Amino acid sequence: MSRALALSLLSLPLAALAPAVAHAAGDALAQIRARGVLVVGSGSLTHNLRRFFYEPAAEDAPEMADCAAFRAWVLDKTQQRDWEAMRHWGELAPHARAMHPSDDHWLPIYFAAGAGETDPDTAAGAPQAVRLHSGVTYGHM
Repeated sequence: MSRALALSLLSLPLAALAPAVAHAAGDALAQIRARGVLVVGSGSLTHNLRRFFYEPAAEDAPEMADCAAFRAWVLDKTQQRDWEAMRHWGELAPHARAMHPSDDHWLPIYFAAGAGETDPDTAAGAPQAVRLHSGVTYGHM
């Protein structure tokens, strides 16, 4: 037996939001997860198109050192749920602006983290945010 699936999409432009505001917007949507709503933040952990076009590398190139350092910092801070450090990523993360010259592809991480930070149905508030992908292509994307 197949079941009909209702699917509604809502796209939220985050480009003009401060990290704390994007996180709060996701947090506000966390309550709807209890009704079976999946909240997805889509962006890119690293996103430097200037490097992509002007310093081309093979798709399967090994990860560049600055990319690895930035990704390790983000993984550490998100696993620790250190959102204060994450809000100041541009100043604190190694090679932050080399990985993200602009914020547009970075801000969804706050939205997704806010929405997935805690499960409203569990007293312990177990983290529900999940990292779905961690691969790197072209050495830095």
